[in-house]
Amino acid sequence: MLQVLHERHGESDDGVAIVTHGGFTQSLLQTLFGFSENGTAIGAGRLIWFKANNAAITRLDFSEDLLRLTYLNYIDYMPGHLLT
Repeated sequence: MLQVLHERHGESDDGVAIVTHGGFTQSLLQTLFGFSENGTAIGAGRLIWFKANNAAITRLDFSEDLLRLTYLNYIDYMPGHLLT
């Protein structure tokens, strides 16, 4: 999937939205940042879990030499009684 997105949008200023579920978000972020189930850049055996509330927004900005996690699990737009 990442390769297809890069081929279609990598040389453009396009904004691309992906609507997904938490498990896929986990896999995507772990892949992008080089974390594995067996360890991370900060120590073998340490598990990394990215919190993802329902309807939360995560923004990643890509450039030629930089991957920026601009925000993760943004929910400030949502009324508190709707948070799950």
